[in-house]
Amino acid sequence: MNRRGLQKRGLFWLFFRYYIILACTLALLVTLAGWLLDTQLDEDVREDALGRTADVIQLMRSDYARTRADEWSSLTRYFNATGPYSVALLDAPAHADMWLSSNGDLVYARLGPTHTLVIGPIDALATKSRDLLLNTQHQLELVVTLLVALGFGIGLYAWLKPQWRDLIMLLDTAERLGEGQLTTRAPPAESRLFQPMVTTLNSMASRLDALLASRQVMAHALAHELKTPLARLRFGLALHDTAPDPQARAQRRAGIDADLEELDRLISDSLGWVRMAGGQVELRSQPLSLAHWLAEQITPVARAYPALEIHSQVDTALTATLDPVQFGLAIRNLLGNAARHARSRIDIAARIEEDDSLTLTVDDDGPGIPEDARERIFEPFVRLDAARNRESGGTGLGLALARAAVELHHGKLSALESPLGGARFCMSGLRPAP
Repeated sequence: MNRRGLQKRGLFWLFFRYYIILACTLALLVTLAGWLLDTQLDEDVREDALGRTADVIQLMRSDYARTRADEWSSLTRYFNATGPYSVALLDAPAHADMWLSSNGDLVYARLGPTHTLVIGPIDALATKSRDLLLNTQHQLELVVTLLVALGFGIGLYAWLKPQWRDLIMLLDTAERLGEGQLTTRAPPAESRLFQPMVTTLNSMASRLDALLASRQVMAHALAHELKTPLARLRFGLALHDTAPDPQARAQRRAGIDADLEELDRLISDSLGWVRMAGGQVELRSQPLSLAHWLAEQITPVARAYPALEIHSQVDTALTATLDPVQFGLAIRNLLGNAARHARSRIDIAARIEEDDSLTLTVDDDGPGIPEDARERIFEPFVRLDAARNRESGGTGLGLALARAAVELHHGKLSALESPLGGARFCMSGLRPAP
């Protein structure tokens, strides 16, 4: 049922519908319990009646036993005139020593082998009072049951009311988010029951809003970035068609191929960043020997930049549990960035911190990064206006990809000042293999 359906019916209607079932069930249980109590009470009354008349009956039996049978009628009249109960003598054998009538007001007792003594009604007034009391008790039980149900219902309704308002608020927020209003946030819940749901919903909305904003920025930036290689391609094609000789056409063709490679790299990096930023990449971590693995990542950079000195200061015994593909993407981008801007040297180091986390650093001796731009450079397509600019190569996504890959490993990538005088990129919070 959606928010409009719930609001249309209202809390009172739903509460009345379900609570009346609960109240009727409770009344039925109370009635059943009362019937069981009455049944047990009747048995108790019967046993009590027999107990209270047993002594009197024994005395009467003794008197009848001392009297001749032809004088039993006179003795019976005497008991009726002087005793508390009416006494009758039946000329019929008894089937038991003593028992009560079905309505509980007469007591039958064996008197010899041929007669039965009938005493009663016994405590007729008490029996009527008991019946009256039981009827009154039924009425009181019904009234008490209704009062308890009413009080319970009022308390339950008061407890449910803030829950109801929180539920309507959450449904309203969810519907607004579903309509695309991603800036909508749920206000604090009135009840503790729904507060975790409010927190989770707002967190989800914030992530969705940030993801959509990042994709919009990516779309606008990508459209802008594509203009340059496309313009060069158009210009190169025009020059290729007007080239005067085969050598000139080959040069133009090489330029066109380079622009196509840049477009392909730009699109691939953009898609990779979107997948990682959206949490669509699944890590396949495995224990790695860092010194050996980093040497493999350094080799292609060293070949591409033979004039640079690249030093790895990593203990050969050090291992870490990482995804070699995704974390390799981060290392290669950081090494490539350092190689494009370093003057002569790049250092890579790794160490274990006091909290047993792993820290990796990549240093270069280039121009460095201004302090006010050390966070902005991790945004997609952001290039600095100084030495680290478009002319140094790259798609503008390398550092954004590197940060996304590090964050997938629950680490943090930050830009600092290097002891070599250039930039230091520090990957911290990584967990080494046990």
